Amino acid sequence: VSTRTRAEVIAELRQAAANGQIARNTEAVDQSNFVSTKTRGQVRTEVIQATKSKVASIGG
Repeated sequence: VSTRTRAEVIAELRQAAANGQIARNTEAVDQSNFVSTKTRGQVRTEVIQATKSKVASIGG
């Protein structure tokens, strides 16, 4: 569990990009080796279910 806020994480990622530590959006990414066996909808459904169960376990 992270104690950082969303804004802090975004700022850190932007700083890393500015420093060249992570790829920028302008860099080409070879996606030929990315394989997905699930549709976007399936992944979305799984994320929603996982989030609901996590919230339930926290008691929210």
